[in-house]
Amino acid sequence: MEMKRKEFIAFTAPSMLIMAALMIAPLILTFYLSFMNFTYGSNPQYIGLKNYIDILTNVRFWNATAFTLLITAVTTFAKIAIGFGIALLLYNITKFRGIFIAGSLLPFIVPPVVGTLIFGWLFRQHWGYVSYLLNQIGIDISWYADPWAARWLIMMHVIWQGTSFVFLVLYAGLQAMSKESLEAAVVDGATYFQQVVYVIIPYLKPLFLFVTMIMVMDAYRLFDNIAVMTKGGPGLATETLMYYNYQIAFGRLSLGAGSAISVLTMIGIFILMAPFLYWTYKEQTEK
Repeated sequence: MEMKRKEFIAFTAPSMLIMAALMIAPLILTFYLSFMNFTYGSNPQYIGLKNYIDILTNVRFWNATAFTLLITAVTTFAKIAIGFGIALLLYNITKFRGIFIAGSLLPFIVPPVVGTLIFGWLFRQHWGYVSYLLNQIGIDISWYADPWAARWLIMMHVIWQGTSFVFLVLYAGLQAMSKESLEAAVVDGATYFQQVVYVIIPYLKPLFLFVTMIMVMDAYRLFDNIAVMTKGGPGLATETLMYYNYQIAFGRLSLGAGSAISVLTMIGIFILMAPFLYWTYKEQTEK
């Protein structure tokens, strides 16, 4: 037993040291700086909770929080619904299945910044291809000038970017599912809708929890889509918490306030993830 413990420590020590260097130490430093008045080139000065008070009383912070929660809720639901629908469709249709699966990997192949640039260009006012097609049928949308149009543009890109992952995970789960369960449901007279609700969805519940957690975390820390496409505009309509943090920390060069926003963001993510972590723990303990 002693030898096994030593072997375990020997194998895990390198990864634990790397994790401490890359994750734990920066978290501690961030928490420390959040109580400081610290800008680039200055010495940190302890100011207590002033950074947190200033941020929590700033309307801009709450606007960014509201949009972050909106984009998290809408895109997570849409990605799961669309991905699950496509997975069910391909599970029942074999023709061109391989081509579609290969095409679904496109969001992973294209670098995120390149994909965001191309997606944004499609909706440019005067020369974007999508805007041109909409103009041909009498629809004129100022995607980058209207606040809600810009918000939906960001959300559409996030949905395009993440739906493939949901589809691939759920489709793999469907492939692993025993066909006997569906055949038994058919024998009992269940309709296809009933098969989905009472057989397929319960079987895929752990995977639904998994992809929901991943999609919530991805949407909550959204940054590159905003930085490339809208830069938080028009006005502050598409500013997320991460982009707001970037503007404070690197625009205003205020690392103390930026660190406080990072701490608040981590608390927000933990609050959102707590129910999913509990359900996952409950699922594992019941098994």
